Amino acid sequence: MRGFRRRGQQSRLRKLTSLVGVVAFTSKMLECQSCGRRFSPLGQLLELALRQRRTDALSTATAALAVEVAYAKVARMLAEVGGVSVSACSVRRDLIARAPDRIGPAAGVEAVPVLLLDGTGERAGPTKAGVGLRIAIGIVAREKVAGRQVGKVEVLAATLSEGWPVLFNLLAGFRPGLIVVDGEDELSTLAAARFPGVARQRCL
Repeated sequence: MRGFRRRGQQSRLRKLTSLVGVVAFTSKMLECQSCGRRFSPLGQLLELALRQRRTDALSTATAALAVEVAYAKVARMLAEVGGVSVSACSVRRDLIARAPDRIGPAAGVEAVPVLLLDGTGERAGPTKAGVGLRIAIGIVAREKVAGRQVGKVEVLAATLSEGWPVLFNLLAGFRPGLIVVDGEDELSTLAAARFPGVARQRCL
């Protein structure tokens, strides 16, 4: 409340799209009398990034929906259910912004009885075709739940837009008891070279 002064008399109207609709507020600039630095305290108090147009909660919700349905359908669902106007391009940007390029190695996992290796395509990156996702999943334990045997799984490592050798580098500290692959030649060859003596089988 002290040591600052208004910088000019104009106030800028700022609009922020949230899960409950568009919220408008007035943003006023202040100047520090000690260092002369100018800033907008309301944006900082609300923890808003520079030029942020949507709340983090809305961006998280759109990204969560986007992994289930198409981007355009996410935009329609938000408009119909919540009355929130978000374009399909914005949904795509929110999803890409939250996707790490690499995951791993998994912490706290020592023994990996079964290692599942697989690759697929994901809707991310600058091209329409998306990027390649390579993932390593470990079946680390088996437990009985309500009388049924259930496998406990851990995501050990994952990469986007990177080849199989990078994923195997992330798995260097593991020694699986069995490796399960889908028959891809490069994957089978690398699995044999990186984990010699470990049994492999084709996934069923």
